[in-house]
Amino acid sequence: MLAPPQRVDIPRISSSAPSGSASVKAYRSAVSFTTPKKEDPTLFATVQCHSLLVRLEAQETDLLVFFNVPREEFEKEGNEEGFNMEVKVAEGIVGALVETLEICDWGLFV
Repeated sequence: MLAPPQRVDIPRISSSAPSGSASVKAYRSAVSFTTPKKEDPTLFATVQCHSLLVRLEAQETDLLVFFNVPREEFEKEGNEEGFNMEVKVAEGIVGALVETLEICDWGLFV
């Protein structure tokens, strides 16, 4: 699933944020990049990128999780199923983080 950045709620972080701190903002995205190869600019490489950005404004900190799934490695082997499985893994991990990511010690950001 390719999707531009979309705002998501990170329930465990939002519910545990210190009182008086700015709201937690989080964004999830999945994009595809195609770039020319260095060795032959007439050939192209495609990478799917899956990310989760969590902005902790009051703490002046961002958390960023980023997965690259390069299509070329799977195309060389003729393994489209393997590529699709890797994409599902990246989507699953980002989705699990949205649901389970929490900050146990807010004092780390002082």
